[in-house]
Amino acid sequence: MKPALLWIASVLGAIAAFGCSSSESTSSPATYTDGGQQETSTDAPQDKTDAPHACSAGEFRCEGDVLTVCNDGQDGFHNVATCNPGLCDDKGGQCDLCVAGKGSCTAEDSHKLCSADGQKVVDEKCPTGTPHCVDPDGKCVECVNATHCQPSTNDCQVVNCSSAGQCGLSSVAQGTDCGTAGAGGKCDGAGMCRYCQAG
Repeated sequence: MKPALLWIASVLGAIAAFGCSSSESTSSPATYTDGGQQETSTDAPQDKTDAPHACSAGEFRCEGDVLTVCNDGQDGFHNVATCNPGLCDDKGGQCDLCVAGKGSCTAEDSHKLCSADGQKVVDEKCPTGTPHCVDPDGKCVECVNATHCQPSTNDCQVVNCSSAGQCGLSSVAQGTDCGTAGAGGKCDGAGMCRYCQAG
């Protein structure tokens, strides 16, 4: 074979080998410009998940006696007001005027009571069923002592007033005389009057 032909054959062989090698290589991700030309992208995939908010719109929080609210960017809180000690109300989103449900006695049968929303103090008499006021919270109760309760009609039970201000009954000691005088009735310790049967 002539030298010129040998040279041409070697060049063609090199081109063929290069083409096979290129076809086996892994191509890089590509994007296209506006002009349609291909260019290799080296940017990492973007995480499009929004970052969680630090707070919710309209959310209130008490920092001690300072009332704060979630800001417009929902990435923190800003101050709204400084409340009187112990009266910051994050659930109501406000500074209360008094402690909800708390009160004090103004007389033996009446009290002043803070409203459920903590925004006003109401003066009122105690209800009929709980006519006696006791401090420190101005609570209306059924009794303060046993004299406020209805007397027992059972010889084997006596009335009492509990620490919660409620009337109740308790049994007298076993063996206490009860019932018709001279009939021999004895309390059984469980609130019942028992009589011995002859024989």
